[in-house]
Amino acid sequence: GTQVTLGTFTSTFIFCMLVLLHLADKAEQPLPQISVNVALLLGLTSFAVLIYFINHVAVSIQAPVLVSRVSRELHAAIDHGLPDYPDKGSAHKNSEIIFNSELDSCVVMALASGYIQARDDDRLLQIATEHNIILQLLSQPGDFIVTNTPLATVWPDTGVGNITNTINAAFILGSNRTLVQDVTFGINELVEVAIRALSPAINDPFTAMTCLDWLGSALCHASARPFPPSKLFDLQGNLRLVRSPVTFTSLADAAFNQIREYGRTSSSVTLRLMQTIQVVSQCVKTAEQRKALLHHATLVERGCHFGLPEKSDQDTVTRCYQKVKALLDMDKINTPLL
Repeated sequence: GTQVTLGTFTSTFIFCMLVLLHLADKAEQPLPQISVNVALLLGLTSFAVLIYFINHVAVSIQAPVLVSRVSRELHAAIDHGLPDYPDKGSAHKNSEIIFNSELDSCVVMALASGYIQARDDDRLLQIATEHNIILQLLSQPGDFIVTNTPLATVWPDTGVGNITNTINAAFILGSNRTLVQDVTFGINELVEVAIRALSPAINDPFTAMTCLDWLGSALCHASARPFPPSKLFDLQGNLRLVRSPVTFTSLADAAFNQIREYGRTSSSVTLRLMQTIQVVSQCVKTAEQRKALLHHATLVERGCHFGLPEKSDQDTVTRCYQKVKALLDMDKINTPLL
């Protein structure tokens, strides 16, 4: 909306100036009716666009609208970052291959500083295959890397001087994080809005609760999609790329940890946090996802006894926690929770 408004006003101004310059040396000739009518039409259009712009700004700065827009971008990032098909190089996995970290290795250093906005894993897999090496990526999209710090580890040690530039070229760095390959960044944006709303200066629990609703929607959306594997193999089944991709547990940690900490003294936010976990519990499918949700539900229930002074509020959160435990059915998980 802002771009349309600026474009309309700019085009109207430029058109009127061009017509005025054309008429400067032709004062005795009649006015060009078409140009004058077009200028009048553009002026009326600019006036209409101005009215639209005032309404557009008034609506777009409202917290629920901003949160909804960020959530739509987050859902699009989940669709892009967590595709519903396996990564290239993961379908030919050879289960007999064991990653031997005791081999002689060498380190590839970063040639620049900045946030990793995108990383070409297909290109890195191709590089590892061509040089018959194994690459362990030490930084993920969204991480900040510093010049002359380790970027990747190469096995075996064949000398990295000839591939340092090639490996660095597979990373796109920038001054800020983006949603291109960094799904966690979208969750962090919603969490940031919620935390600012919970600050003593603003004290707006309703905005924080709105953020929790959309965070629950994003986690449900992510739980239905396959997460990328941590190891990629070439067509012959040889291990070539080792990475630390995003997991449901890391997304849940990013969504709940800080809001739980800053909203511990708010009964409404604490209860909505537990209810959000309950909603997501109905969507998860794997033991890892259930374990992560029960971990956060346990922390919320435990924290309410310290943050909420009223016994009735504590009991309400505890009852919701019991529902979450029943939904997650942790009897199917043999690993410890904490």
